[in-house]
Amino acid sequence: MKELAKEIYSNTLHIWYETDLTAEHEYGQIFDTSSASLDTIATRIQADVTDNPTVEAVYWYMGQGLDQMIFMARYQQGRLQVQVNLKDFDFALHVDAVEAWKKSLTTRVETAFGK
Repeated sequence: MKELAKEIYSNTLHIWYETDLTAEHEYGQIFDTSSASLDTIATRIQADVTDNPTVEAVYWYMGQGLDQMIFMARYQQGRLQVQVNLKDFDFALHVDAVEAWKKSLTTRVETAFGK
């Protein structure tokens, strides 16, 4: 995972990361809902929050490039909100798996910070 940019706006931290969050599928690239992906993202989020205790919120934008940010999240007041942008076929085939992955990520991060 490569940090592309880090900016502060009105006491909120915004971080862009270049990382591949996709997996191969017969129809093309889909969002990677593996436990390895979950571990990588959770670890990064927890580290960034821990390293920046004075900001009101931390925002993440992750994908293969600045024009392909398929994962976005915000941690604020002990809560994590997650947005994953899916292709139409990925939504049709895997929306339940993506929603379960998002819930697992949210639970893991919020639990780590005592929420």
